[in-house]
Amino acid sequence: MRYHKTVASVLGAALLAAALSGCAGTKQTLENPDSAYIKQKDSLPTMVKQFSGPNLAIILGGLKIKGDSLKVYDEETTASMRSADHQALDLLRETTFKPEMCQQKLIASYTDKPEIPAAFSQANLNNHATVVRSQLRAYPSVAQAQKAIKVQRDLAQACPTYAVTAPGGASSQQTTAAADYPLDGAQDGLMMTYGTDRGEGQIAPTEVGVFQRVGNLEIRVYFDGKNPVTDANEARAELQEFVTYLGQALIAKAK
Repeated sequence: MRYHKTVASVLGAALLAAALSGCAGTKQTLENPDSAYIKQKDSLPTMVKQFSGPNLAIILGGLKIKGDSLKVYDEETTASMRSADHQALDLLRETTFKPEMCQQKLIASYTDKPEIPAAFSQANLNNHATVVRSQLRAYPSVAQAQKAIKVQRDLAQACPTYAVTAPGGASSQQTTAAADYPLDGAQDGLMMTYGTDRGEGQIAPTEVGVFQRVGNLEIRVYFDGKNPVTDANEARAELQEFVTYLGQALIAKAK
């Protein structure tokens, strides 16, 4: 049960209580987070609580990869990054895909609604050889959080390999693969591996995304570098700590 002790060491019960609710009931719950988590853990899959972007940013500050904290972006920067992602969809719509259906599958996997509260963070690891990016969202319902992960799996199932040609004529071969990535206390655990032809005639993994759902909260962590599969697998214990922490935060939130 070593993961159940995470909440106290990450932010401290007092800070989390103030950030999430300010209600006396929350403070009492966090005085013994292990006990509250164990008692209500079975309810987590269907639990829905409301979180603001700043709430999520504080929680996301608890994520560590290889012992290092990621830089959590402020609300304005996060909004700017989400806007840039939305603009990138325009380029995807102008790109030629073979098979054609993979275009819509890929666009669906990128879709993000700005009204959904979110927090983003990033860090450079392994002497800047690996970039780690994380995104935490609070969906209005469990069903929407589930769908956000399902569209990733749908992409891998429908388009394990596909070709893209950009408007300028540059072409490349792409691959996607999905594998279960179960973590205790989370649902819909998924590891997506994205590959591309680096110009050597062989397609190699260039990015891995790990997706987890805790109630209506969805966390995704991307590893971009030379050995992203290894990086994602080596981060399993720290990701386990964080999803346990997410569960504790969800239980502690008043509503």
